[in-house]
Amino acid sequence: MKLRASLPNLITLFRLLLTPFIVAFTYGKTVPSLAAAVALLGLAIYSDCLDGALARRFHAESRFGKLMDPVVDKVLILSVLFALSDRGLFPLYLPLLLMFREFFITGLRHSLSSPRRAVGANWMGKSKLGFEGAFLALAYTHLILLARGGHGLPGGEALLFWCLVAVVVICFLFLGNFIRWHLQELKAPPDATSE
Repeated sequence: MKLRASLPNLITLFRLLLTPFIVAFTYGKTVPSLAAAVALLGLAIYSDCLDGALARRFHAESRFGKLMDPVVDKVLILSVLFALSDRGLFPLYLPLLLMFREFFITGLRHSLSSPRRAVGANWMGKSKLGFEGAFLALAYTHLILLARGGHGLPGGEALLFWCLVAVVVICFLFLGNFIRWHLQELKAPPDATSE
């Protein structure tokens, strides 16, 4: 029974442990290395769906899980984005903007949490992860095509740049919605969910 209760949190920590391996493989110049990065990233994103589902199924939702799960997601995505930026796929200021946004929303989430209620993730956070995951799939496809001796995706780095700009804009729109949502909450005390 204890294992069932702690399994979702163990999966969350497993996702965190995968992050340095994904980053290391992202720096690879060969198709097998990049394919390993994609496979591990896919496993990490799947585990994000799995830990929440298991927590609900086993009634094992915890304050630690609600707060740690989105933090681990941010560490994973930002680490990969910084590695891809370091490889020259897009300017550094785009992942830096996302990092600022993530620090801001994490601080806001913690300030809104209380001993009785942890402000965890909801559809906005999961949707954001979906957009970021789709962008990463595009970036890895470009790298794999280059590693195979091709020319990458049509549009190359320019395409990746504008796609990431779109993701950044969406993420900031979600942030605006998060702030608006919780400003309304201050006026009336409903059950809150967040990004």
